[in-house]
Amino acid sequence: MKWILAKTKINEQNFKNVEQELGVEFPSDFKDTVLEYNGASPQNMIYDTKNTKGRVAEYLLSFSSNDKDNIIDTYNMIKERLEKGLIPVIRDPFGNFICFNFSKEANGELVFWNHENNDVEYISKTFLEFVGKLYD
Repeated sequence: MKWILAKTKINEQNFKNVEQELGVEFPSDFKDTVLEYNGASPQNMIYDTKNTKGRVAEYLLSFSSNDKDNIIDTYNMIKERLEKGLIPVIRDPFGNFICFNFSKEANGELVFWNHENNDVEYISKTFLEFVGKLYD
């Protein structure tokens, strides 16, 4: 998968700081992507959820506190509306987010969170599976 327009480069400590602040441990495939392509956009941006075809993944939220649209600021802005266990990691052009679901039942699967009605739609079991499903 090709990623474009990466933002501020981060290191392992930056990543660990975000995990500690959010109280989660992200999967290694996601971590590797963020360390290499922090804040980037996937070249193929289109994906399908269980219920909807043709959704858009605009860009990874940045793990650098210096960047606009960083993961901590974004989470703090919407956390009161999120179901317990959801952590936003990718933004779409319409204000919605792809989130990791860290609830015990979901075990780190990816879901789409609709900011207008708080609906959640299943995407994939893993980040790697999600990336493999992206298309143009």
